[in-house]
Amino acid sequence: MADDGLLEAVRGLHLAHPELGPKPLLAKLRQQQPHLAAGNKEVREALAALKAEESKPTWGGQGPGS
Repeated sequence: MADDGLLEAVRGLHLAHPELGPKPLLAKLRQQQPHLAAGNKEVREALAALKAEESKPTWGGQGPGS
């Protein structure tokens, strides 16, 4: 799993450039934050984690009928 720093960096870039796929996103990430040791696999994992977050329900954890 991607570390928190990488996840936040990918989140910011993905929000700024949602049209970019993993490889162009990685290229931008390496330009902006060369200290992050990230490869294509880590960026893909971070994007998958972000998509999973986006698909979670946003009702605050309360079930239906609460």
